[in-house]
Amino acid sequence: MNTTFYFDLIGVFFFSLSGTLTARRYKKLDLFGLAFVGLITAIGGGTVRDVIIDAHPIAWVSHSGYFIAIVLGYAAALAFGRVILRFAKPILTLDALAVSFAAIAGLQKSLEYGASELSALVFAVITATVGGVIRDVICNEVPMVLRKEIYASAVMAGGVVYLVVAWMVPYDLQWAQWTGFIAIATIRLLAIRFRWDLDTRAVQRRIRMMRYTWKKLNRGKHV
Repeated sequence: MNTTFYFDLIGVFFFSLSGTLTARRYKKLDLFGLAFVGLITAIGGGTVRDVIIDAHPIAWVSHSGYFIAIVLGYAAALAFGRVILRFAKPILTLDALAVSFAAIAGLQKSLEYGASELSALVFAVITATVGGVIRDVICNEVPMVLRKEIYASAVMAGGVVYLVVAWMVPYDLQWAQWTGFIAIATIRLLAIRFRWDLDTRAVQRRIRMMRYTWKKLNRGKHV
């Protein structure tokens, strides 16, 4: 088994855990309902990716390890859910880890199936976000990827880091995989911690302020 497989597997585990916890926190679902949300969250992005790149059979269909990871994530959410939810922003943190692992797995696998570098970045986003979108829709939440938070942009940035390191160290892709993972996780976790976002109105205000400051400086030069 290569590193890509394990990245995909760990991402599935964290997505199952975060999906089940999200359903547990926001919706009063029975055990089957929690399992369904966790399952869809875990396999949604990878399934769409494999269908588009024509990877058959689909990853979770061909290897029982995926279902083991899903069951472990579901069991962890049931057994330790109350403890986990006591921490600050637990679901966002778990989701950040899931996104980081899944994005790198999606990027690497799409490259192995002949995708171009730019297309691979798109597949990284698809793998990392589709399951979460379905989860949020089921739980009647605005999908995280559609909010003003730094989410898909973190995946794209980490994907670029992966491609650069892979170009520099082509003989050992584990360097690229781990540096890409660290980049995505760091950006996403810092964005959660410090509430960084891509609010267009805030950006426009900053641009107007910069223009105003620039005009004042130019006026001062001509006085």
